[in-house]
Amino acid sequence: MFLYSLRSESTVFSSCWSKQSFYGPVEGGEGSILTFYGPVTGGEGSILTFYGPVTGGEGSILTFYGPVTGGEGFILTFYGPLEGGEGFILTFYGPVKGGEGSILTFYGPVEGGEGSTLTFYGPVKGGEGSTLTFYGPVKGGEGSTLTFYGPLEGGEGFILTFYGPVKGGEGSILTFYGPVKRGEGSTLTFYGPVKGGEGSTLTFYGPLEEGEGFILTFYGPVKGGDGSILTFYGPVKGDEGSTLTFYGPLEGGEGFILTFS
Repeated sequence: MFLYSLRSESTVFSSCWSKQSFYGPVEGGEGSILTFYGPVTGGEGSILTFYGPVTGGEGSILTFYGPVTGGEGFILTFYGPLEGGEGFILTFYGPVKGGEGSILTFYGPVEGGEGSTLTFYGPVKGGEGSTLTFYGPVKGGEGSTLTFYGPLEGGEGFILTFYGPVKGGEGSILTFYGPVKRGEGSTLTFYGPVKGGEGSTLTFYGPLEEGEGFILTFYGPVKGGDGSILTFYGPVKGDEGSTLTFYGPLEGGEGFILTFS
């Protein structure tokens, strides 16, 4: 088993356009730094544990089949693809930042603890069975896309800000307690329930389209700007204090129910 250990606060592991392949754990202690410009490839069962920043320059690639775990203050910055195979786990408590053209592909859970942030300008793709659990903001810049087939769960204070499409496949779930804000031209396509807890808000300017069996449950305002569209085939339920404000068509197909307080 290959072991690469970083434990000195002044240690820097740098690979300039080189390929680093490993099948054992890579461990970085407090203050450790991992900087790379070429691919970092971890085979089955590999582990990357880190407490300092992991920075990938332009064209960098991080490919992984084992867990990536970042402790408090952990920072992951990348400009190339971050690909996690089946069973991949990404757990972190600091920011994950993806620059222009970055890609995050995963098939296992991505979990961000309190204070964590996910900022990106490229696509985030979650395959079947993937989960995204978050307590900090998720911010997608212009042209970004979020595609997933498992639950997306945001705890108290969670914010989802988006300018590209959000697509939830069959069986997908979106649960949140903070605002979901989508800019001009954004779309939200969904086949599973969208649930917003107390004080949550949903603001959008593009179409909100849901497939059969869709459920929208809400405790805060739902606001659609000029030209917005709400098309659905399941119930829309608003509890006490909720509001529905709309400037475009609101269309309900067969079996549609609109219940609002």
